[in-house]
Amino acid sequence: MKDHPAEAEGPEVKTAQKTVQTIAALVARQPDITRQQLAQAIGLTESGVKCQLKKMQEKGLIRRVGPDKGGHWQVLK
Repeated sequence: MKDHPAEAEGPEVKTAQKTVQTIAALVARQPDITRQQLAQAIGLTESGVKCQLKKMQEKGLIRRVGPDKGGHWQVLK
């Protein structure tokens, strides 16, 4: 019996969407949150959080306002 491709990807896609939603919620509550704080809150590595933030920026979901140190995140969608 062959697995349907959409079924095989289902849990990973749902997990990624949930991660994006969790990051957006945390950023909305605390705009100056750091990648390290996000990683601890959601159980990812800092590099995993960095990757998710970059994808979210590319999709227009969030943006960084100001410099890396002293700036903050803004949820757009």
